[in-house]
Amino acid sequence: MSIHLIQRRKGYGPAIAAAQPGDAIVLLGEGVAAVLDGASNCFAAAGDLHARGLNERADKDVARISDAELVELCCEHAPCVTWTG
Repeated sequence: MSIHLIQRRKGYGPAIAAAQPGDAIVLLGEGVAAVLDGASNCFAAAGDLHARGLNERADKDVARISDAELVELCCEHAPCVTWTG
């Protein structure tokens, strides 16, 4: 199972297209803006959502995670794929 780290909004679509069942999709930094495009069934860095005022705009099925939870996900999944756009 892979983990897909989405660091730019444009990276969400390609990451979803490449993801396999059981993979983790994580929105980070500017990537959390993908919630404005309907991103769902994924994880998002809680601090990044809050910093960009997007916490209330994210779907209920977007799991907000802490930095420690992100590290845990990275330890549980390999390989790690980063999407920047």
